[in-house]
Amino acid sequence: MTDRRIIVTENGKQVPKQSASEQWDFQSVRIGASNLEISESAGLFDFNSKRIKIADGVASDEASSRGQLDTLQTQVDTIEAESASNAGSSDAVNDAFGLLFARPEEEALTSSGQTIFNFTSIIFSRDNTVIDLDIFEGDRWKRVDITGGLGKDFRKNSETQVEFAYTVPNGVVVTARKPNPFLSRLHFIQYKVSIIGDIISTAKPYTMGTDQLGVYKNGVCLVNSTTIGEADDRYQEATPMTVYPESASLLTDVWGFLHKNIAPIYKSIQDGLSTSVITVPSYTMSVDRLLVFRDGYLLNKSSYGVGNEYFSETSETSITLGAVAVASEYYIFEYLAEAPTWSEDITDVTGGTLTFSGSYTLGTDRLLLYKNGKLMYDSTTVGTAAERYQQNNPTSVTLGAAAIASDIFTAILLSN
Repeated sequence: MTDRRIIVTENGKQVPKQSASEQWDFQSVRIGASNLEISESAGLFDFNSKRIKIADGVASDEASSRGQLDTLQTQVDTIEAESASNAGSSDAVNDAFGLLFARPEEEALTSSGQTIFNFTSIIFSRDNTVIDLDIFEGDRWKRVDITGGLGKDFRKNSETQVEFAYTVPNGVVVTARKPNPFLSRLHFIQYKVSIIGDIISTAKPYTMGTDQLGVYKNGVCLVNSTTIGEADDRYQEATPMTVYPESASLLTDVWGFLHKNIAPIYKSIQDGLSTSVITVPSYTMSVDRLLVFRDGYLLNKSSYGVGNEYFSETSETSITLGAVAVASEYYIFEYLAEAPTWSEDITDVTGGTLTFSGSYTLGTDRLLLYKNGKLMYDSTTVGTAAERYQQNNPTSVTLGAAAIASDIFTAILLSN
């Protein structure tokens, strides 16, 4: 069972609970500024006379969840009385739930042995570099040729037409799907293991082309590029729920996906450098918003370790490395949209507990912890013991394996 946490209030204190070990009964749940209250009444959900809009599902593989929503829709349809005094708030709740529960737009066509498919109920950008559409042949996801050619599986010819690079067999269902844009804005950290192949699902949707998504392989930050670094360092965004690494995933690889609520101001990549002073886009100094990665390893700002493990901020348009860059290295400069709540470099620690100067809320996924430049996993099972940690109190974590004095940890608490 997946290990999830919920924060509840007990005796005036926030206490984390794990869903895998306990069960809680709530008399009601209150949501949002409109104070929508959901309670249980006679075995049914009571939405307190608020109207809820839920989009119809159409995909055959969603039958179970669609059936559950249909049951909920039947209950909601009985709630029609709406007075003038609450009309505004009801509309706001309706819109919010419409966004939250809306299924992806999609349309399915059955092939008669053809290459071109014209859709009538779904519209998308005709620009093939805009990845706003998922195409499935049966249950197999297909790859768009972003050049507008037919070097991949298909291309978009217009706002309603796609053309395959081959003839789709007779009777095969071709589905066009546009993901829910609301869900793609949510913050998440996700780990995936035991994957073989060159298509990796992020498990949750992300916003393409915004640099909001960080992709990590075995703790190392990859670069979204077709040319920089080696093949093992690179990936490309495929769809709002998938990426494809240039080197196929191995069974032992651990994939980490970090999607921020707000896109960074910039994510600049440079290679071919042979200097220690690097010019970067403008940034605000001394607020911990600038993150620097060397070949995917996060650098610390405290002069810990050897020269290629740290950097210093020297001006609003430059940084200085602890050692001269090598031409074969690549550097990622990520400038966060907002300053972290706190950021801290820690070394000379031995034992199984890592203590911070700042505090965090237990159960949050906004705490990022790096060890010797590599992202660690908040887990009891993912990766090796030396790559894992667990949150145990608001000012420390328990490491999966005891630290040694030369280890360098960087902890960052994102503000959003």
